Amino acid sequence: AGFSKNISDEIGKDYLKIILEKSKNRIDDIERFWKFLTLFQLEKYILDEAIFENQLFFKDLIDIKNKFMNLEIGLEVDKKLKELNIKLYEKEVFITFVYDELDVELTEKRENFIDGLVEFWKGNRNKYLQLKSKILLRTDIFKQLKIENKTHLEFNKYELQWTKDEILSLILKIITTALTESELKTIGLLDVINKNHEIIKDQELIK
Repeated sequence: AGFSKNISDEIGKDYLKIILEKSKNRIDDIERFWKFLTLFQLEKYILDEAIFENQLFFKDLIDIKNKFMNLEIGLEVDKKLKELNIKLYEKEVFITFVYDELDVELTEKRENFIDGLVEFWKGNRNKYLQLKSKILLRTDIFKQLKIENKTHLEFNKYELQWTKDEILSLILKIITTALTESELKTIGLLDVINKNHEIIKDQELIK
């Protein structure tokens, strides 16, 4: 969630604030930050999953923070991403980056960060065919984006809608997973859950 791999502990508000200050909120520079971050996460995934041998281009997130404004390094990152895309094609491997909870992770100048993220993937979706992305945004945030040619995104947009029952069901699942039986009993939910399990069993028997 947030950055397609669990690195939220390392990318904190202070880190993102420095990215904004260095980029002076310029979308091109923020887009380059996402490109560097994509390469970093991609290479770590390739190594973690032992897809093929590879050396990390960036040592860590601090290395990205110090170098993302460099245009020449940006060209090297493009070249590296192309090389990895070819290798993934040869292995018949597709990798999807999922960005969720961006409304939680990004608080300061959120639209600028998301504009840069969407522009990066919009500009490269046909360049790196083995790399896919899913960017999950609240509708109100999507409407605020200053993306050029937003019409193009409409053809690749899927709207997820939740009913009241679905939301309540999700909340109940989260609560029951997080709490012990004793805690559920204390807040008066244990009997409700047990009764729900009995109903499900009865329905399965009827089938």
